[in-house]
Amino acid sequence: MPKKYTIEEIEELIGGHELERLAYVINLDYIPKWFSTPNEAFDNQTPYEMCQKPEGIAKLRRMVYHIENGWF
Repeated sequence: MPKKYTIEEIEELIGGHELERLAYVINLDYIPKWFSTPNEAFDNQTPYEMCQKPEGIAKLRRMVYHIENGWF
């Protein structure tokens, strides 16, 4: 079973601003589960694994931007 990350761990990884943007498009209570679940959009990595690399955080920013603008 994958590790379920806390909001604090996620905020430390991606920063408060990115967490706020993510919470705008994904329910804050669901974010820890989402961050712990492999995602096809991220080559079957969990969002947490993907965001451990700078290009992963950039990919997360693009995804949030697309959702905010109705492109998903």
